[in-house]
Amino acid sequence: MEYRFKLLGALEVRVGGAPVVITAAKHRVLLASLLVDANRVVPPRTLLLRMWGEHPPPGARNTLQNYVLRLRRVLGDAAPIRTRPDGYVIEVPEDAVDLVRFTALCARAKACVAAGDVTPAIGALRAALELWRGEALSDVPSEVLHAKIVPALTEQRLAAVELRIDLALRTGGHQDVLPELHELTAAHPLRERFWAQRMLALHRSGRQSEALECYRVISAKLAGELGLDPCAELREAHARVLAAEPAGTTAAPPRAPAGNVPAELTSFVGREAQLDLANRMLADHRLVTLTGAGGAGKSRLALKIATARAFPDGVWLADLGSSTDGEVGRAIAGALGIAGERLVDHLRDRELLLVVDNCEHVAGPAAEVLTTLLRSAPGLRVLATSRQPLGAAGENLLPVPLLTEDEAIRLFTDRAVAAQPGFRLTPGNRDLVRLLCHRLDRIPLAVELAAARLNSLSVRDIVDRLGDRFRLLGGPGRPVTLRGVLDRSHALCTPAERLLWARISLFGSGFDLATAESVCSGGPIRRDDVIDLLAALVAKSIVIAVTGHERTRYSLLATFREYGAGKLAELRETGRLRPRQFHPPGGDRVTEPAA
Repeated sequence: MEYRFKLLGALEVRVGGAPVVITAAKHRVLLASLLVDANRVVPPRTLLLRMWGEHPPPGARNTLQNYVLRLRRVLGDAAPIRTRPDGYVIEVPEDAVDLVRFTALCARAKACVAAGDVTPAIGALRAALELWRGEALSDVPSEVLHAKIVPALTEQRLAAVELRIDLALRTGGHQDVLPELHELTAAHPLRERFWAQRMLALHRSGRQSEALECYRVISAKLAGELGLDPCAELREAHARVLAAEPAGTTAAPPRAPAGNVPAELTSFVGREAQLDLANRMLADHRLVTLTGAGGAGKSRLALKIATARAFPDGVWLADLGSSTDGEVGRAIAGALGIAGERLVDHLRDRELLLVVDNCEHVAGPAAEVLTTLLRSAPGLRVLATSRQPLGAAGENLLPVPLLTEDEAIRLFTDRAVAAQPGFRLTPGNRDLVRLLCHRLDRIPLAVELAAARLNSLSVRDIVDRLGDRFRLLGGPGRPVTLRGVLDRSHALCTPAERLLWARISLFGSGFDLATAESVCSGGPIRRDDVIDLLAALVAKSIVIAVTGHERTRYSLLATFREYGAGKLAELRETGRLRPRQFHPPGGDRVTEPAA
């Protein structure tokens, strides 16, 4: 059965061409909440927040399940709402949701512009903007959606309008867009880009005095209401009118590229597929977050991606590793070298890539700051790294996988030469190196730390001592240790998540949800809590979830399992839980952890 959903205006649903009326307010909120994240799993906590705000009523989780069932009945037997271990997802084709079509058309337009194909870009933007029927989600009663989602969608719409007008000005359509720009500057009196476009269109139409009056009006508005001077784009348009430049002059002198990304000190190994995918994602989206386990190489990959791209105002790195919640904006401003100037004003008219590294411990504040910056600065793109999603509007996630076996061996060999100049990969030691990389879960940081040990140990010595990998791959004088990286992941967790991490370290070869509920519940962890706690550990890149089976299988990398086992021993729970491990009611029989 064919489904069609519309969000860019009032919520509309059609099934098989016939309209479906959804009268219940909470049903509309639930459906809209799933559709704005179409084809992505939405955790129950997010749905509860969007439906009831910060303080959901008692029993809200059960009520949510009932609402899902009722919404499925309203939509029909073929309703595309699916239940997943970590939440709910609505699975729909790209052309079934107007918001998804809008995003795809805008991305196509930008790709055409980059290729120099202006006419198809204009056509794609017109088609995208025709999908809007009013304010997005106008009849959906959710304060959270209207506060966090609708503004981002509105900004995307205005950015598309700006780009279409830019292309019209580029192709001689200045007189055609003047009436529209008059309306846009009235509707958005402080949006400087529209005023700059209006001034340029007036100038090219031979109406210099009106263009100068526009500059006077917007300058007075900015000073009176915000205490700001006009942005660089407005100042350049003003100077152009004063100088009576020829009407065909369209471009300001290019700014010299800038940035603060450090040069590489060691070779970059592998990751060709991730580099290619990340570059394509950054071309289509303004916020891309690299997620993955601690030590997976997110920061190094982000810097490699950044240095492969060129931006008029450069590429800038802001490391949030030591920042607290209230220091995110200050850390970004410091990285950009801004003194005495508001961050938004600095970025408003610039085109640059901002790499924001190590966001996991300040994910919420980072999402708020980056959302504000992206809404205010159309030329800004952000590449973030985090062990968990930031939860920002418009965020696109790119999980960073572990190294392949071949990449891990290449990395070990490359770093081994630095520690032991005579080291070579030979037929005699290749299998041992492969075993070492496998035992280290092919985690880049662990592989590099092991290679550094070759200044005093052989490969065989290192393999034999991996039973205490945290001691072996640590030690005084090392700025980063394997235990330190996992300590940071542990600190990100709530007390209940830490306890579950320790308890699931009992499982050596994976487990299912029923087993975890049977073995690991008790004390502070209720049986019903396990599903959400597991989802949180998956989101934090600690637990691996494989959903391709009939039942989802969960597992820990050996490194994370060993760390959790140490915590379990500290809690003195190992002996109490182990008998339950071999007789989990209703679950899998679980084997001993691998050595």
